[in-house]
Amino acid sequence: MARKRARNDKGHYIKDDPNTEVDEAWTDDEEIVEDEFIDDEDEEVIVEEVDPTRKAKQAKAPKNTNKSEFCFFVTANPEAGVWDFIIGDDRYSGFWDADRSYVHWKIPRAIKENAMKHHHVWSGRILPADDE
Repeated sequence: MARKRARNDKGHYIKDDPNTEVDEAWTDDEEIVEDEFIDDEDEEVIVEEVDPTRKAKQAKAPKNTNKSEFCFFVTANPEAGVWDFIIGDDRYSGFWDADRSYVHWKIPRAIKENAMKHHHVWSGRILPADDE
């Protein structure tokens, strides 16, 4: 039989007492007394019948009409290192994706047009990641 952790009447784990030879922290399946945990024999349980033909409808989140104040750019191909995206006098730090293969940048939407004129963007090395 599988051993299970022993629990008290509140459902918390019981710790082992090192002064005894018996391991109180674990119990066999046979030792579990069900009426110790469930004392609802006198109470009547009301169960509602559900029509099996009814299907649950998933709630849809409302569409977000507000655009984020940032847009994202990503490299077209895997890169060996992260570099800064310099637009005018501003420098934007790149960051890796989860696989450490593509570089991403978070650029304010106000300067997206200037970013689109960058030579890495129009040459195809960097792509805008926003779906507009």
